[in-house]
Amino acid sequence: MNAYRSLRHVTDARGPFASVYVDSSHDTEDAARAIELRWRATRQALQEQGADEPTITAVGEAIDDGVPTIGRGGRAIVATGGEVLIDQRLPDAPPVPVARVSELPYLMPVLAARRSGVPHVVATVDRIGVDLRAVDATGDLVASYAREGARHPVHKVGGGGRAHQPIQRRVEQTVDTNVADIAAEIDTAVRRVGADLLALVGEVRARSAVTHALSHRAAEVCVEVTAGARAAGANTHAVEQRVHQLIDARQDQHEDEVLQRFRAEQGRDQGLAVDGLAGTASALRDANVATLFVGDTALSDAMVWTNRDPFAVAAEAAALDGDAESVRADEALPYAALTTGATIVVTDGLDLRDGVGALLRHP
Repeated sequence: MNAYRSLRHVTDARGPFASVYVDSSHDTEDAARAIELRWRATRQALQEQGADEPTITAVGEAIDDGVPTIGRGGRAIVATGGEVLIDQRLPDAPPVPVARVSELPYLMPVLAARRSGVPHVVATVDRIGVDLRAVDATGDLVASYAREGARHPVHKVGGGGRAHQPIQRRVEQTVDTNVADIAAEIDTAVRRVGADLLALVGEVRARSAVTHALSHRAAEVCVEVTAGARAAGANTHAVEQRVHQLIDARQDQHEDEVLQRFRAEQGRDQGLAVDGLAGTASALRDANVATLFVGDTALSDAMVWTNRDPFAVAAEAAALDGDAESVRADEALPYAALTTGATIVVTDGLDLRDGVGALLRHP
């Protein structure tokens, strides 16, 4: 479960970075004017911290060109060298606006808003084919396509007698072949993204037939969705709403499991859990962090040391080779975790020294 692989491209860029978090709410008559005033204050803050003009311009254009928020909400923008690297809506407006210019990007609000990813497949089926969508653990759409099988004959005709028996058998054979092909397409997609959820949509007979033809791996994660169908004009909104509910439930389950595992490892001698700045930074330097846990606001004033190696962070400068500089922990620790492919969980559900801890890959 790697929730933040899609953010890793930020670690390929070089700073200084402008990290901006602003209130983008449109819930009052003067919302547009309020956003303009906030941007003026943000622009001034970036200029005072030495941001280059192309980067400031890129941030401003992103704010101007973005689709307006409906109701309350926020905006996260991270840019460098005149290029916007992250432009994301936030479900809530930040308590206070943030405009930072620093050698490392400030990603904590983005990470807090991004829950752990659930790789999943949504398959809408009938007796002819499937509309399929596969999403990986980062939230990236990996596949979206339709597959059609034989269209005729798939409906039995009325009447009896021996004359109709060959027709009925051909119908059954066509439907069976289509169902097998549909199930094979779904199985492939489930394996491709390592799906933890398969949402199977369609009329009841088609769902039932496909369910029975799925591989054991796909059947284990399959949930039938009663809303929706493959026909034109079907209620796609109800389907998406139900899929989001299923994903939320799996996210809750995943996060509970990883928190429980950390607590269990905390209580063991030589366990796979560390907490505190010193132990967590040491594990990051060794690329030995599977999951980084960070309290929501715990690192706001903490500092660590780095020698500009992407994941060389330490609580004390003496732990690093070469010249070291002091940087903000809420920038350096998530950056190091992203660089080494660790999952990041922002939570206040753990008792962590210094507000930070990690599950290790190995003792």
